[in-house]
Amino acid sequence: MTSRIGVLGSLALVVASVLVAAQSPERAQAPPARTPDGQPNLQGVWQMNTYTPLERPKEFAGKEFFTEAEARDFFAKAATYNAEGDPGLHYDNTEYGLDTWQQKGVRPNLRTSLIVDPPDGQLPPLTAEAQKRLSAATGRGVRVQSRSVFERCHTGYWRGGPMLKGVGSSSIPGLAGANIGIGAEGEVQILQPPGYIVILAQSNNDVRIVPLDGRPPLSSTMSKWHGEPRGRFEGETLVIESSHFNEKLEFLGATRAVRIVERLTRVDADTLRYRATVSDPNTWPRPWSLELDWPKAEPPIFEFACHESNYGLFNVLRGARVQQSRGLRIGGGGN
Repeated sequence: MTSRIGVLGSLALVVASVLVAAQSPERAQAPPARTPDGQPNLQGVWQMNTYTPLERPKEFAGKEFFTEAEARDFFAKAATYNAEGDPGLHYDNTEYGLDTWQQKGVRPNLRTSLIVDPPDGQLPPLTAEAQKRLSAATGRGVRVQSRSVFERCHTGYWRGGPMLKGVGSSSIPGLAGANIGIGAEGEVQILQPPGYIVILAQSNNDVRIVPLDGRPPLSSTMSKWHGEPRGRFEGETLVIESSHFNEKLEFLGATRAVRIVERLTRVDADTLRYRATVSDPNTWPRPWSLELDWPKAEPPIFEFACHESNYGLFNVLRGARVQQSRGLRIGGGGN
């Protein structure tokens, strides 16, 4: 009952936020404050969680924005799914529902998808090469070696893609995750020491250090978990271009050939607009882009101690041993 009340309370806040966002006048485009070295000031703690699905749901095909009633209904279903429908949110008889993990500041909007290009709000169709590659990966079964780098505490939610929290895509074989990003780990803190942008993520304490001095890219033989970023300011917008990703990249089936261009613009004192364009000819025949606003969050970022997923690794091994003891064939290996 307590969980149900919490969900309904959180949902009421979501609906209220949607209605306020829909009815508020255009925010004042005041010039942003500058850093001591004259750069646009993007510093602060920002919330990158979102209720908006990555891809536009089929029932809203051709419709870029929800009506208020559609948004209310959509977010109600999302709240119910995340609080009750996903068995992955229940551990050790503890309820990890929306009322537990939902943070203040997640700002719903009336967009029906994060993807703004292509205009249909869908990822471009996979190339034939990508379909073959991902189909082969799907048939390997569940193995300890196949657990994600996030589950292994190597890195956080980025894993090589744009800065999003908990966004998957049901259109990618083997990667059918929930499209709703809800959670307590969706904050980033931006710092601007002279000549650099530093982005600290709450999830696994990931840090991106982005130089602004125009240095050349890495050698083609080198790679990094989050890619090698290079930054510059174009007017009031920070542009970050990243390449040289690790071969263990985990982002919607993308390969090391992926290139990501991110743009961050301070819309007002309390909002950053984030846009990312993804290109990978090995996976998609054309680039695609997404966009969302990051509302300002109250500091500090809470410590993230990666340990819960260790139970998952232990149980994968324990389940495999139980199957072996019963003389059962283990699908995909399990060890």
